[in-house]
Order: sequence, then C-alpha cells, then structure tokens
Amino acid sequence: MLKIKHLVIACVVVGGVCLIPAGLLFWQVYVLKGENAALASQLDITSTAITESLQRAETQLTKNSRDLESFAEQNHINLEKVKDDLNSLGARLEAVSTAVAKTATTQQSNQGSSSTSPNPDASTVPVCPDSNDPIDVHGYTQEIQEYRLNNDDGMTIADVEFDASNDHPWSSSVYGVNYFINTTVGRMDDGRLVLHSELLTENPEVQPGEYFRVEGVVSKVVQLEEPTEFQPWDPHLYLMAQFGVGVWPNIEFSASLALGFSVMTYGDWSFIGIGAGFDGVNMSFIASFFPFSYNIGGPLPFLCDLHLFPFVSIDHRSEVAVGIGISTRL
Repeated sequence: MLKIKHLVIACVVVGGVCLIPAGLLFWQVYVLKGENAALASQLDITSTAITESLQRAETQLTKNSRDLESFAEQNHINLEKVKDDLNSLGARLEAVSTAVAKTATTQQSNQGSSSTSPNPDASTVPVCPDSNDPIDVHGYTQEIQEYRLNNDDGMTIADVEFDASNDHPWSSSVYGVNYFINTTVGRMDDGRLVLHSELLTENPEVQPGEYFRVEGVVSKVVQLEEPTEFQPWDPHLYLMAQFGVGVWPNIEFSASLALGFSVMTYGDWSFIGIGAGFDGVNMSFIASFFPFSYNIGGPLPFLCDLHLFPFVSIDHRSEVAVGIGISTRL
C-alpha cells in the first residue's frame, strides 16, 4: 500500500512538473500566434510590378461582406448580377478584383506623311495670280497624304488622310481594340488570394493575332475571409519528435522519433492522434497518444507547418511517459 501511495505521489508531482509548464507554453504560443496573425492581417499584400506588364495585385482581407459590395460599387461592378450567376452554379462570392491600365498620351508635330497614294481628282496645280508661282509647293494637291498613328508599343491606333483638293480634306479611321485582362490566382496558407494581372491589346483589323502588353497595370482585390469550420474527418500524417519523462514504473528521460496520425481538425488545431516510433535514449519501441496539436507556424516560411502537442506514451517495456512533442505534416 505504501508503494502505491508513493507511486501516486510521484505521478502527481512529475505530471505537474510536465503539464503545468506545457500548459503555460501552449498558452504563450497561442497568444503570440494571435498577435502575429493580427499583425499579418494588417500587412496586406501590396501591389508590385513583376515585369513591365505583369503586376501582382494588392490584396485586402476582410470579414465583412459589405466591404466587397462597397468595393464593387466603387468600381462600377454589377455585383447583384454576379451573385445571381454564382447562385445558379451553386457557388459563392469570395473576392472582387479590378485592374486598371493607363496609357500615356503622346503628341507629335511637324510629321511627314507615312505614305501617299495618287489623287485621281487632283486639279492643275494652282498658282499665285501676281507672281505665277505655284501655291502647292509640296504637291499636296497631287497626292492624298496619309498618316498612321501607332502607340509606343507599335500597335496601330488610327489612319489619317489629308486631301488638299477637297473642301473637307481630313478623314480618319480609328480602329477598334480588343482588350485582354489575364489574371492568375494563387492562395496562401492563411487563405489569402494572390492575383497577378496583365493587360494585352490587339488591333483585329490591321494587326490580327499580334498582341501588345500594356505597362502600368494596377490591380486590387478585396477578399472575404473564410470562416473556420470543424472537420470531423480530416486525416493527416506527421513526422514527430517527442520529449518526455517516465512516470511509471521508473522516472527517466525519453526522446523519440515517430510517425503520427490524426483524424480531426479545426483551423490550426488537430485532434485525436496516435504515433509509433523509437526512443533513442532508452533504446525501446514506443506507442503514443496525443489528444490535440496546435500549429504554432508564424509568418516565416519554415514555421508555417510546425505543430506542438502533449502526449502520453508506453514502450515495449511497459514504461509510461508524458511529455511534449513537435511535428510537421507529411
């Protein structure tokens, strides 16, 4: 009876020594991660030029659907029609994006004709009555003057003609333009979308099949944050490192590598997990159980999938241990 009493006291003492610091550590990590998440949510993805024509969109994350509606209204998007179409497909609205491209205005003067063509209606070159000198020194009445307007990329915008023999000498053809807004969508681990936008133009009448990339595209996305949902069946496999202290029948340190498996998730939490591995300190095979694990991953890439968990284990010698482990998903 005395031995059992001593064993219970030892288990309580060792369990308290292990679990109280573990609880404090979990709480500190939870608070720190909450602060990091709040800070990360304030640091929206900024608009950045990848190339002269390819632009990463600014992404703003929001929990309020009204922000999406306001953003759509500001950019003259008929959101109700979009929602009706999404409803017909069984889909839901996640984000609203807009892209704007600006082309610079160019002015040119004292330009010669791009080309000329014979003017069949040209009359005799007029002369000055006093000096008999030709008024049309450059022969503009003999040929129709043609000028082609191109932008800086070489795409034809318009053709202009000047016929000096006509009372209304100017004529022009302003060509229609096809605009292509190409958007690629990526998703970060925290659910934020990353969009890259590019605007291409084509003159289908003069230069069909030739595409010109427009520089200076600026795009922005307002995205609705997804609510966290409990997943009763969301299995994951882990590579685990476990560090513990034996509580029965011997008090001894243990350190093991194991493979683990969990079945439930809720956001950054995973629940009901088991593991099997090898204790390198005591040279024994172990089986372990962890009730939950928490992803302590922060904004740094190498921390985005690092889980912390408490566990209880038993090895082939029937040694029982409790402790804390870290893991990453496979």
